Amino acid sequence: MSRKQATVSDATSPARQILTLEQEFYYPQRDDVARFFFFEGGLLGYSWYVPKGKGYLNIGLGGFAQYFRNSHLSIHQHFKQFLQNLDKRHLLEAEIGQSLHPSGYAYYLSSGNGNFNHGQVKGDRCCLIGDSAGVATIDFAEGIVPSIRSGLLAASSILGQTDDAFKTVPRSSLRPELQWMRPAFWGIFNLSRTIRSLRPNPP
Repeated sequence: MSRKQATVSDATSPARQILTLEQEFYYPQRDDVARFFFFEGGLLGYSWYVPKGKGYLNIGLGGFAQYFRNSHLSIHQHFKQFLQNLDKRHLLEAEIGQSLHPSGYAYYLSSGNGNFNHGQVKGDRCCLIGDSAGVATIDFAEGIVPSIRSGLLAASSILGQTDDAFKTVPRSSLRPELQWMRPAFWGIFNLSRTIRSLRPNPP
């Protein structure tokens, strides 16, 4: 296998695939504070509640595809749980949540080791940012903050203020001293999955 073939295969590795599910809708009574949630309903990923202009609200969740493949809850079931939790927090009326029909998409993390330099993201007349460049955190696949940061740095690059559009893009959602939480949570998740698999099937 050539080096180029290996690079392409590595870039589209299932371990780097990220799945998201979201919806944007008119909801003028939305809260004006943007919120991010981690471990929501046992999700090894993140959820968001982002108010936008003119009364619109964007909500959604995302995580690594590998987690959803191994979880007993699908991404749609996680989204349903998220809507229920938003209702409990008085951030979204239950009737509105029940009427939503979210859509999803997938993309690949640019690099599994946190080095956002995988592939070409800058050409003579264009820059890739956000999901198109595969920027997301390596612990929870969180892409909103890295996307915003990559856009700002791309603008600075266009203005000639910097040559590295990814140098300061956040690599982790959790602070360094809290990184132990992710493998601990993943261990608990794998243990619970094993226990469920050992349960006898109902008659």
